[in-house]
Amino acid sequence: MRVIFSKKLLLSIAFFSLFFACSGGTEHVDFSSSSSETVSSSSSNLSSSLSSSSNPSSSSSYISSSSSSLNPSSSSNPSSSSSSNPSSSSNPSSSSSIAISSSSMQASSSSAKSSSSVGSSSSLTPISPRDSILNHIDDNWQRLGYSSKPTKYVALTFDDGPAGASTQNLLDVLSQKNVKATFFLIGQNIRSQGTWAKAIHDAGHELANHSDGYNGLGGNTPQNTISTSLSAASTAIKNITGKNPNLFRAPSVEYGNNLTSVCTQQGLAIIGVSIWSEDYQSGITATTITNNVLSRSADGGIINMHEPNTAPNTVSALPGVIDGLRQRGFWIATVGELAIIKSKSLQAGVQYDRIQ
Repeated sequence: MRVIFSKKLLLSIAFFSLFFACSGGTEHVDFSSSSSETVSSSSSNLSSSLSSSSNPSSSSSYISSSSSSLNPSSSSNPSSSSSSNPSSSSNPSSSSSIAISSSSMQASSSSAKSSSSVGSSSSLTPISPRDSILNHIDDNWQRLGYSSKPTKYVALTFDDGPAGASTQNLLDVLSQKNVKATFFLIGQNIRSQGTWAKAIHDAGHELANHSDGYNGLGGNTPQNTISTSLSAASTAIKNITGKNPNLFRAPSVEYGNNLTSVCTQQGLAIIGVSIWSEDYQSGITATTITNNVLSRSADGGIINMHEPNTAPNTVSALPGVIDGLRQRGFWIATVGELAIIKSKSLQAGVQYDRIQ
């Protein structure tokens, strides 16, 4: 009886199990499927989150620091997740010792190292002005026609401007050749030709003091006369750039103790000449001007040229000067940039005929 009952019980259990399976009872399967999808979704979200956190392209970038120009004044926002822009991360022209043209920062393009860390952000350090300039050279020397990376540097300068409408011819050549220069401007010319002084500045060139007129200030010229002239020119330049210049070249490059004292008082480094183009000489040809510059060029040299109001053949000579310097491996810079490249702090009242 017990055996029969047990057999009936087992048969009943087997029957109902078979019936349940055949009748499509799938709750357990559906539950398992739903649970599986939930776990899969959670895993996917976690994986996606971790992937995003470790992806260098989504993490904060930083630029390692080392140098220069000149004095970085703009700070980067550490909370930003975008790459730092070298051209906006430092302001070279804010340096108290030298000024650098804005183009140097515009043109600079430096490599950014990407750092990633789950749960933490990387800090941003501005690139130094010197590194910014050197990175710009690295990025552009080939497209500018150099046969190899330049290892010598010269500063290109122009005196006596602005020269009115003819200044634009000079600016056009410099723009076509992608060159920035330092313009030593006369105060009275700035006041009468303010549009062209602004054009020089807007093109990214460096503006510097060449006194208020053409009278010599060397020798025993009284200090008050010198002070009035230099102050007037600096004020005229500040009205264009928004800041006082810190570079000065005397008319006819003639100096004296009184002039040196005033330059020291007014925070002006004295910029001389080591490479004379002699473009101001009466009847000189463009070919002779070009040869004068190329034959006298040396690393750290400062080239003296003039605007068309006092040197009518300068514009014609300039393309040959620039091409010839590049063929000889010279990078052409402003005075401020040259000082930065050479890691030289220019001091007020000190004369620099060459920067090494």
